[in-house]
Amino acid sequence: RVAILEESDWIGGQMTGAAVSTMAAVGRTRTGIYREFTERVRARYAARRDVMIRSLGEFAPPGVNRNTPSGGYYVWARVPPSVDVLRLPAAAARRGVSYLPGNAFFADGVQGASHMRLCFAAEPEDRIREGIRCLMDAVRECSGDVRAPERESVRPMI
Repeated sequence: RVAILEESDWIGGQMTGAAVSTMAAVGRTRTGIYREFTERVRARYAARRDVMIRSLGEFAPPGVNRNTPSGGYYVWARVPPSVDVLRLPAAAARRGVSYLPGNAFFADGVQGASHMRLCFAAEPEDRIREGIRCLMDAVRECSGDVRAPERESVRPMI
């Protein structure tokens, strides 16, 4: 967090901690360290996003749609109406994965129930791929398809 350096950041002729951290952050932006850091982070997140998109393409059953974000931390996917979205979180949890249902983003708590917010920022690429495979097995199970195999998986994806 960086604040704007103001006169109030000076107490008794001394800079306060907020002013010092602001000055340090400004100095980093001038040296190019911040730009190099953000470029590395953007590249890392883009690679993880691409793995998630490819994994959805590989493992998602017919009718699952998704966006391709140009930034951020999340891919939004939508399951078809044939999927029992009330059973889906538990089916995913049995496989060691989780997601945030889209209805959490609507005031009425009902709209968006067929949407899933999937985070690609928090996990390495191999865990993203395995997590998507497990989640899509859960989608198949909840769509009435032949019971998808339960797999041991990794920490939840939110």
